[in-house]
Amino acid sequence: MDVMTFQDAQAALEDIVDRVVRDRAQVYVTREDGAEVVIVSAEEFSLLQKKLRHRGNLVNAGQHPASIDQTNAEGDSEGS
Repeated sequence: MDVMTFQDAQAALEDIVDRVVRDRAQVYVTREDGAEVVIVSAEEFSLLQKKLRHRGNLVNAGQHPASIDQTNAEGDSEGS
C-alpha cells in the first residue's frame, strides 16, 4: 500500500485515481492534523462492504467467529 501526504496526494490525484482503478492499488493518505484516509476503487470498496455484511449476517446467525474466518477464506479462494 502506498503512503503519502495529503499535499502529495492532492498534486497527484489524477495519477492516484488511475493507479487505484487500473491496479486495484490502495493509497493511504495522511494530513498534518493526524487525519488519515485510504483511497480504494469503488469495486474494492463494494467487495469489502459485502464481506462485512456477510460476516455480520453469520455472527447474527450465531456462527462461531473461527467458522466465519474459514468461510471468508473459502470465498476469497473462489474469487481468484
